[in-house]
Amino acid sequence: MTATSHAAAGAAIALIVKEPLIALPLALISHFVMDALPHFGYPGHGGFGEALKHRLTYIFISIDIVAFIFFVTLITELPWVVIFAALVAIVPDIIWVIYYFGYERRGLTPPGKNFLNFHSRLQWCERPWGIWIEVGAIVSLLYLVIILR
Repeated sequence: MTATSHAAAGAAIALIVKEPLIALPLALISHFVMDALPHFGYPGHGGFGEALKHRLTYIFISIDIVAFIFFVTLITELPWVVIFAALVAIVPDIIWVIYYFGYERRGLTPPGKNFLNFHSRLQWCERPWGIWIEVGAIVSLLYLVIILR
């Protein structure tokens, strides 16, 4: 799933569950639940290297950037826990970015390989048609944040 859908899910959780000690772990767990759903990507374990070969990836990244900017404007004046929950929900994907640029591109093995394997196995159905599921998730979650704030 995209940064926007993960962040919006984390924010929605914090808006629904008012207790930070419950909302923040739920925001993190939501990341893995969402990644278990079919979503945009390419089959196999080519990672960023494979995805960046396709024009559709760049179109989708552009959509995500615009949606993320819109999302950030929605939450800037909300309580700190909502903003922090949005960030917590994105953290596992930040680890992927660090893995790709810090290790994969250099041919190095990263620390925490078991976590990366677990996270990778959860994403069992990454396909180009998953873009429709992700766009639906982004629109639905942004709408939920709008009505809850």
